[in-house]
Amino acid sequence: MASAVAIIIAILAIGVMIFKAEAKAEEKLEAHELKEGQDFLKGSQQADIVNNEGLGSVDGLTDGTKARWGSS
Repeated sequence: MASAVAIIIAILAIGVMIFKAEAKAEEKLEAHELKEGQDFLKGSQQADIVNNEGLGSVDGLTDGTKARWGSS
């Protein structure tokens, strides 16, 4: 009887450890996703700044580039 209780306690302890590990992994994943979102927003803001300065895009197809080169 005592060994059965010990086995149940061990199983519960393992379950708690797994639950904590999953929670920690989820926190890390959420932090990583938040960082990716911030990086994307920062890149988008930088692209807007470049476009608003009339520098145009890399391929030269934006209105800012056309205006700079005098094309219509």
